[in-house]
Amino acid sequence: RQIGRFPQRIEIPDHQIRRDPQRKAAGITRVRGNDVVCAAVFVCQHIASAVFGRVRIRIPRVSALRFIRENARFVRVLSDGALRYLLDSADALIFEAGQGLLLDRDNTEYAPHVTASSTGIDNPLAFLGRTGLKLDAAVYVTRTYVTRHGAGKLNCECPREELGVPVPDPTNVYNDWQGGFRYARHESEAAFCEPVLKDIGKIEEKTCRTSLFVTHLDETGGCMAMKDGNVGIEEFARLPLIRETFNRVYLSGSKFSDGVRAIDIG
Repeated sequence: RQIGRFPQRIEIPDHQIRRDPQRKAAGITRVRGNDVVCAAVFVCQHIASAVFGRVRIRIPRVSALRFIRENARFVRVLSDGALRYLLDSADALIFEAGQGLLLDRDNTEYAPHVTASSTGIDNPLAFLGRTGLKLDAAVYVTRTYVTRHGAGKLNCECPREELGVPVPDPTNVYNDWQGGFRYARHESEAAFCEPVLKDIGKIEEKTCRTSLFVTHLDETGGCMAMKDGNVGIEEFARLPLIRETFNRVYLSGSKFSDGVRAIDIG
């Protein structure tokens, strides 16, 4: 109910959520499609009004309701006990965070051009904490260069052609909402590791393995694009601060997983 960076709390009125008398059975709750639609529309309208003034949101009701009704049967809200029982049968859990570390909602240096969520390991840690599980490994992914879609701070920005990237990213094209797709070099070894060290500092267990996964090596000739010039990936992986921060570096120079290799540096 606490949305983004807004200080006020958003309370969804009871009349906008339909109550199901069977929801507390067996500690497992089913989310009904209408509930999701009503809550989502109310919250979006509240946020838009806070930013732009009074706004009325219109959505294609029939298609949206049909879509959510069809998929709501796959949604279950579990109690902590039921969740732990379910996870006991899993061999491994894999979490995928969203956006980049510098776009974390609490990164005031980049505000207001940040995302509305925590982009690091906060959410996985909170989830695991509910079930008494521990985080075994954290993998941080980066291109050999820096990208950003839309407005906001971007150090060491440069034209795509300067990096040697042959063609624009087909999955991140210009659009009226986000604007253009921007490119930059990595600033420095220290600036590269700073947000990672801040993020992994939230882990109490020092047994968690930390890895770096570098992609798009084929576009920069196997080099990291740094502010002071390109650095070969093998040389970059063995820089002192990189070795202190990560235990292993994964390297990818294609779209396919069979081309991935690893360097143990820790």
